[in-house]
Amino acid sequence: MRLLSGWSKSRARSGLWSWWGVIAIRILRIVNKTSWIRNFVLFSTLSLTVFSGAAPPPRGEPLPRKGALGVQLALLTPEQAQASGLAAGEGRRVDSVVPNLTAAKLGVQPGDILLRIGSTSLRQPQDLAVAVRNLIGGQPTKLEVLRQGKRVELTGTIQERPRQVEPGQKVIYDQVVSQGKRIRIIATHPEGQKKYPTIFMIPGIGAYSMDGPFATMPYGNILGPLAQVGYATVRIEKPGQGDSEGPLYTDLTFEEELDAYIQAVRMAKTYDFVDTSKLVIFGHSMGGVFGPIVNKNEPVSGMIAAATGGKDWTEYMIENTRRQLLLGGATAAQTEAYMKQYVPLVSLLFAEGWSLEKIKNERPGLQAFIQQNVPDGKTMSGVGIPFFQTIAKTNIAGAWESVKGPALLLYGENDFVTCREDHEFLAEAVNRSNPGKATFQLLARSDHGFNETDSQADSMSKWGKPGNKFNPNVIEVIREWLKKHFPASASAQAE
Repeated sequence: MRLLSGWSKSRARSGLWSWWGVIAIRILRIVNKTSWIRNFVLFSTLSLTVFSGAAPPPRGEPLPRKGALGVQLALLTPEQAQASGLAAGEGRRVDSVVPNLTAAKLGVQPGDILLRIGSTSLRQPQDLAVAVRNLIGGQPTKLEVLRQGKRVELTGTIQERPRQVEPGQKVIYDQVVSQGKRIRIIATHPEGQKKYPTIFMIPGIGAYSMDGPFATMPYGNILGPLAQVGYATVRIEKPGQGDSEGPLYTDLTFEEELDAYIQAVRMAKTYDFVDTSKLVIFGHSMGGVFGPIVNKNEPVSGMIAAATGGKDWTEYMIENTRRQLLLGGATAAQTEAYMKQYVPLVSLLFAEGWSLEKIKNERPGLQAFIQQNVPDGKTMSGVGIPFFQTIAKTNIAGAWESVKGPALLLYGENDFVTCREDHEFLAEAVNRSNPGKATFQLLARSDHGFNETDSQADSMSKWGKPGNKFNPNVIEVIREWLKKHFPASASAQAE
């Protein structure tokens, strides 16, 4: 799915974004009011847990805790790079340093230009992510910075990420093996020795960590209030993110991410604090696609999906792109001209499963359009094309028809990234198989990122910009639905 940030009179702006792709930044900046860079500094608590019942899936050897660099970084402007004698794109300016984490311990100062982390020099956009993901707590490291025109090497020990502390909650760090990779599981539950109804969170698309306190982590402003009224929560780090082992996000496949969720749900069912009769998946955006497929492989008690999709992938891409072109200010003529190239590209790429190279060779007229929209020849919106090609082969609605327990489909009326029709369609699909089990709920004045906006056009104009206001009606709706179908204890609800 694609998100256009605006329209040029001559053509659509390059770098079209899918709604799944931008959700990494949006969740971090809008839903949780924190920048993606600050998620290099994450918070968590290590706690032991006792298992009972069925034997859990394998955990493998203990999963090392990743380190926290502890800086807020910014790209250099061309003028700053030239003045510092650096090539375009080289280095990152240090805007602030977090006390007691790696950079602070090694002596990094605001105003430094960070040039190298360990053996990785920061020359390309992806270098920072590669360097940070290789930081392991307790290991030695070296940083190179440019300070007042001089190169300085700093040595020391990598500091672990700080650990989450939630008042009244026990925070549990565990792991599970998925396709040979160790995946980090993070769970919370109210202090106590009983079983709790549990929310298993499946997030939207993007390369970001789910580790951190409710105050700053993605979806924490939804999970936190639910935890406060008596619900346990379970979430994972996607393969390759946070502590989890796995590939770079651009190389992550749909199947790899799916299996990680399946194995984590299996593990969650073995936890002594999880009431398996009240285990609910909450999937947002792409999580709403993963959710019913996870449920089909490892059934849960209920399903919540918000801001998701149910159409054939190619159909959706065409529909959503047209909508966003018009919302972005394109004229009817400009829209039609763009779609005449876009429709054959996505049809061949997703409906037919062709590679970009094959399309270029057999449809030479699309070469310039492909270069404009897929400049690296590998990803769309920061996600590998094979990921989307797998979705194109997936019968999303068919997975929803297998949902047996209660289901809640949520759509914000100002969501310009998905459509109301899909959510109503999915609710009807569940109800045809299991009458009365599914509920569709419209979230007034809410958009794809649960921001409070006036219209789709208003939401699109504000998307990705500071100052968005979270609309808490999503919490109210979910809480009431859970109270009806999967209530927490009366005392917890009263609190």
